[in-house]
Amino acid sequence: MEDVSVIPAEILVVEDNPSDVRLFLNEFKKINFLTNVNVVTNDVDALKYLNQDEEYNDFPRPDLLVLDLYMPNKNGIEVLSEMSKYKHLRDILVVIFSASEPTNILINYQNDVQHIFITKPNNLEEYKTIIKIVENFWLKLKKK
Repeated sequence: MEDVSVIPAEILVVEDNPSDVRLFLNEFKKINFLTNVNVVTNDVDALKYLNQDEEYNDFPRPDLLVLDLYMPNKNGIEVLSEMSKYKHLRDILVVIFSASEPTNILINYQNDVQHIFITKPNNLEEYKTIIKIVENFWLKLKKK
């Protein structure tokens, strides 16, 4: 089996709140596997990045997408819907973050994209716990 701890995970964070981005980046530095983290702040750039279009054509394809559910323009569900249209994007693991609880739109959402939903933390300790959950999600799926 491949040792996932020595292969950097390419992570794309799609988040429009600068404070949340800062917390993500600080906590991702502390996880137990290598990561390369890139950040975009809106759905348009997220889709360009995922498809390696325009200014993102030299960026690596992410293994893990941390996606804010509520953004200007398209929301996270619409980004997932776009992703499901492209076979090369369906195996990207997605962690959906939202300040609110999941709604029935997530329950009814049908796609081939592997994703989990996590409510955004309110404090630093909760962020540490969330990043640990993301780390475990990643390692569990990569060992399959």
